[in-house]
Amino acid sequence: MAAKGHPRGRPLAMREYVYLLLILLLFLLLLEGGIRLYYWFRYDLDTFSQSSEAPQDPFAPLSYRAHPFLHYVPSPQSPGIDSNYFRVTPVVERPQHVIVTLGESSTYGHGVEARMTFSSRLQTMLNAGAGFPKYQVLNGGVPGWSLPHQLARYVLQLRHLSPRPAMIIVYSGYNDARTLLSDNTSATAYEYSMKPFDGDTAGWWRHSRLLGFVASHTRQLSCEWFGTDLGIRVHLNDFAFTNDDGCLGSFPRRPLNPMRVEQFRHDLEALVQLAKQDGVAVVLVKQDSPRFESKSIGPAFFRAREIVGEVGRAEGVTVVDMHDFMKSRPENFFDEIHPTAQGHAIIAETLAPIIAKLLP
Repeated sequence: MAAKGHPRGRPLAMREYVYLLLILLLFLLLLEGGIRLYYWFRYDLDTFSQSSEAPQDPFAPLSYRAHPFLHYVPSPQSPGIDSNYFRVTPVVERPQHVIVTLGESSTYGHGVEARMTFSSRLQTMLNAGAGFPKYQVLNGGVPGWSLPHQLARYVLQLRHLSPRPAMIIVYSGYNDARTLLSDNTSATAYEYSMKPFDGDTAGWWRHSRLLGFVASHTRQLSCEWFGTDLGIRVHLNDFAFTNDDGCLGSFPRRPLNPMRVEQFRHDLEALVQLAKQDGVAVVLVKQDSPRFESKSIGPAFFRAREIVGEVGRAEGVTVVDMHDFMKSRPENFFDEIHPTAQGHAIIAETLAPIIAKLLP
């Protein structure tokens, strides 16, 4: 008599394996769609029709593509962005002087309210000293931009504003420093230059938000547990899935690319010379950072600072070294580059008397 017991499970038929695979694929597709819908509703970011070759962020409407450099522009549909693509500062009726601050996320005011940025603070300080509102300061900072974008924006937009700006303040450097380490020699390859450490095969991650999410969190957990990112490279401009804290913020040791260095100098010279030709005053600001001395990006960052000073002296425009005032003190920064509200206040306090003399 056969011993009683639990019947052994029968092996799955091939058709059942196919069903399980289809269910898994359907689940992954639903998860992918759910992630994209979340960022569509949360950030008004259409990731269904977005090209993987030109990844966008919440500041980049498809309708504003006047120049190859302008992949990343602030959207007038985004909260706090006005119709001319500036981060909102208090409106001044019929200002005597219009000033535009050009830069990246440090100028935009990453991590601080619009009213706390150095642009807004600067406008308040200048108008208080004037006795009546005669200065309008427009915040032209855009997260992710570098100097070629500032040049393109000046040519395509700023010199055509009405009224034309009386002054531009260029507060840029960190993103430019990253491009100086890129081994790409193309001056227009912004997508490449902003991800010089992603590796040659990084592009395929951008086809799937789900894969990017998994890869990013795998890197993050690997950094927390093992102190290494396992060599996984995720596109740095996929804003939803990047975390550059800890070891993710480290850069490979690379020499400066001489062609990129000269391109940076050329772009800065072109911007300053065009502004001078238009009768627009220029103030160049050398950025400060509390943490770059020990980082591999440090040499590029400090070289960019040197070039800002060299171009400013050669062109006879005002150069302000913010290190003299912010002193690389960590309390003035959220991280290695973005000023806190206190840092923005120091920048505004430093620039206000200088600008008041240049534009009385």
